Amino acid sequence: MSYTHIESENDDIIDHTFDSKTPPSIGVIHVICALENINPMDFPDEVGFRLHDHIDPKALDSIVAHDTAGPIEVHFDIEDYHVSVTESNRIRVVPPGSG
Repeated sequence: MSYTHIESENDDIIDHTFDSKTPPSIGVIHVICALENINPMDFPDEVGFRLHDHIDPKALDSIVAHDTAGPIEVHFDIEDYHVSVTESNRIRVVPPGSG
């Protein structure tokens, strides 16, 4: 997976486009790990929480993957991160104190 930093006043904001084979829930974990500079396999132990403590990963994957006539954008908070995920395979994570 590749990560693209968004040009902003704070370089910590990450905008990531994931491929269609990657579930959005996994993409969110990878983006947070990139921000925290940790291995995704160490995610729960390193950050002190699990994704499902904040959102149902299967529901997120289903909503975003659902074929609809219009755009879909899901927003939620994980700890102090603000996350948005779209049907066009885009994830934006804004860490605490950013934008």
